Amino acid sequence: APSREQENRKGAAAVEEGGERLEEMAGPAAKRARRSVQTSGGLVCIVGSCNYDQTVYMPPGEKIPGAGLTVFGSHYAEGFGGKGANQAAMAALLRASTSIVGAVGDDSIGERTRRNFESL
Repeated sequence: APSREQENRKGAAAVEEGGERLEEMAGPAAKRARRSVQTSGGLVCIVGSCNYDQTVYMPPGEKIPGAGLTVFGSHYAEGFGGKGANQAAMAALLRASTSIVGAVGDDSIGERTRRNFESL
């Protein structure tokens, strides 16, 4: 599976190519959003959630464990998300001056979330 950084680079490359890939996936709404950002001076403020997903995958063919049973995961993945955070990330990739209002913890995940936003 591609890393989050690889996914971010791939997404940024798609935006660099004129947003065509984004428009393909999201249709006319993406085209209007890109045009709006380009013509409005690109100031965007998002109010929404900032999540950090942690997923443990079960080995293929393993049954879902019942009460009191333990199954070891085959691999682990983590990544940034949340509806607000995703919208802010896309606006930033479209080169809008973007800010987000949302709750972020005062722990290592919160720090990584803030650094991720700053890297966009």
